[in-house]
Amino acid sequence: LKKNVADTVRVKTLLRLGNMYIGNDLKLTLQYINEAKKFARKANFGLGLAKAYKISGTAYYYQGQFREAMDEWQSAFQVFDSLQNKPGMANISNNIGAVYFEQGDNTHALENYLKSLKLSQQIGDDLSTATAMTNVATVYMDKKATHKLALDYYKQAIIISEKIKHTRTSGSIYLNMGLIYHEADDNKQARFYLQKAYVKDWIDNTMIFLEVDDVNRYWNELLALNLTAKYPSARLTPIRVYDWGRECFLHDPSGILWHFGEFIKK
Repeated sequence: LKKNVADTVRVKTLLRLGNMYIGNDLKLTLQYINEAKKFARKANFGLGLAKAYKISGTAYYYQGQFREAMDEWQSAFQVFDSLQNKPGMANISNNIGAVYFEQGDNTHALENYLKSLKLSQQIGDDLSTATAMTNVATVYMDKKATHKLALDYYKQAIIISEKIKHTRTSGSIYLNMGLIYHEADDNKQARFYLQKAYVKDWIDNTMIFLEVDDVNRYWNELLALNLTAKYPSARLTPIRVYDWGRECFLHDPSGILWHFGEFIKK
């Protein structure tokens, strides 16, 4: 028993270490996670094993290695399923849906997002439910013919996200609803939802990099707009030169930091 407890603690430590490097060092992440898998099997620690598969899948996903991510997440789902761990199953179904969506396979993406939604509703997890609804809607948003279905799911999701005060989810939903109405030439509704999409803490921490072919031209065009005179909160930073190229900056009136960058042509 003492040996199993020690192995369980070791697994948890290895999972934390693997998670620390998940987006930066795939090799080191997998090194820790493979050790975690070994000790989880040895201690018959199913939850630890499932989490190890989940972390390794996420590490592969961040590196764009979708096939490997899918294999790891499917293994995670199988373990979560054997434990009847519905929160884990809901989360992994959502992740698998994201891989399919990235690859343009909307049918399987929708299948997994709906599975995640059903599980999330069964356990009464509001945030997971709102996330799954938003993802289902985003699949339907991909085609104009299913925009009505997208709006139906977005409207359900916004009720939940507003209730739990999850402003970033709400902001994303309002933005997408505004884009749908804009595409339908319903400018009144588009303006209404796009204005509601403003989320201060999200905007204040948002940076956008726009690659341009001639940063000098863009800088001159930004100056010609006279933004700093029209909007007191707007700020322009002149062109800076780096080893990779050049860029200038704009803090726009809403608070977003824009990088206009031109890479060195090889």
